[in-house]
Amino acid sequence: MDHNVNYNIPATTLPLEIIDTIIDELHDEPVCLENCSLVSKKFVSRAQKHLFSTIRLIFPEKPTRHVALGLLGAFIDNPGLARHVQNLYLERYFEGVWDVALNDYRRITDEVLPRLFGNISSLKVFSLRGGLTGYPYMPQWRESNHLGCLSPTLIAALFRMLQTNKVAELSIQCISNFPVGLIPMTCPHLTRFLLDSLDSDHPLDHAVIYGSHLTSGDGTSSHSVLPNSRLDALQIDGGSGAAARTLYHASCSPSRLTLYHLRELVLRSKSDSMREVAADIIANAATSLETFHWDYNYDNQFEEFENGLVDLGMTTGLRFFRVAFYHDQYSEPFHLLWVSQTLAAIKGHNHLQEVVIALSYSLYEVHGDEWNECEDWASSFDQLLTGPGFGQLRRVAIRLRFYDFEGEDPPATDCAYVTKLLEEKLPLLRDSGLLSIWSATDSEGLMDGYLDFVNNDGWNATDEIV
Repeated sequence: MDHNVNYNIPATTLPLEIIDTIIDELHDEPVCLENCSLVSKKFVSRAQKHLFSTIRLIFPEKPTRHVALGLLGAFIDNPGLARHVQNLYLERYFEGVWDVALNDYRRITDEVLPRLFGNISSLKVFSLRGGLTGYPYMPQWRESNHLGCLSPTLIAALFRMLQTNKVAELSIQCISNFPVGLIPMTCPHLTRFLLDSLDSDHPLDHAVIYGSHLTSGDGTSSHSVLPNSRLDALQIDGGSGAAARTLYHASCSPSRLTLYHLRELVLRSKSDSMREVAADIIANAATSLETFHWDYNYDNQFEEFENGLVDLGMTTGLRFFRVAFYHDQYSEPFHLLWVSQTLAAIKGHNHLQEVVIALSYSLYEVHGDEWNECEDWASSFDQLLTGPGFGQLRRVAIRLRFYDFEGEDPPATDCAYVTKLLEEKLPLLRDSGLLSIWSATDSEGLMDGYLDFVNNDGWNATDEIV
């Protein structure tokens, strides 16, 4: 047997197109991409494209060193890496450090992020969530110490980045001096915007809040409106009503971005300030609004419904209507009556395809008279949606979240029985095939936020908006 080895066999070289295809297939496998980049220099460039496309910086509770220093160093050593960044998420950010000697937080102007922002040139999605928002950092303490504020230097750098990049999706959360009013003037490519916990009870000076400290040299001067420069989707929570009002007024004045063609509006709360500005936004976008979400009890799980302000009756093209409420079986179902009134108001002038109602329901024990408080509502609702005026309707879904105040999940048999009782009160929808009713309990993961529960599209900005 010949054991000689032929060392003259030519090496096989893969075409660059095949290498790129292989790496592209691994785009969401960071460990594999890192290993590939170590195997061959031919893999490095394509692997880096995917490895750096999404950057998520999570800041510690007590920062003593800037989390972004390493990334900035990589961009300085290899400037080409920064052009791959398309999605940038900053989570739990606080502009300052934890002073070990003082045993307290100390605000200092951030000199790292402005330099980092200056390197990025292909950004599409940006999310900034402030830190120190949970227990034991009570909002009053955090606000009075301005721990949710950004320095003028950092805000200017951030807006330069937003303007020089074609940012399409933006999420700003828990930053109490963010100059929202500048967004319509500086972000003509923006299509989706999330505002969360931006209002402040302890503002800094007027200039810092509204951005008048910024100059045209900061890249925030207004230009003519670009073709199709319109926001498609807006999400507002109860702690951002004033910020949303500022955004609304700025978009109404000559700007580069308008809300007049808004297609999707997401509300999270029952806040009066949020509802007031939402009413104005709906009025201006009456002919374009297609999707409406309202998680009424997002920030107060057991608050009963109060009618007023939010009126969809003037809309002409609504396609998706999704709402979530707390339901008390011992009270008049004003929330469900509002749903029926709203749908009746758009009867005949809509493109409605889907209605989703999510209800939080306390189920301690079964008596057999569950849903009796909904007798009149169920009958009218059943007839309304199976009658004329909703020719494109394809789905009516009711999602029930059962819970027990004592912390135990209600028995599955009880949940199924109460679900069946509701179905029997909607015979026309059931027999038409439009109706689906699904139930779950707290332990099945529906405790935190109904919007995620009812929204199959899953827009929620930290995975998120984004």
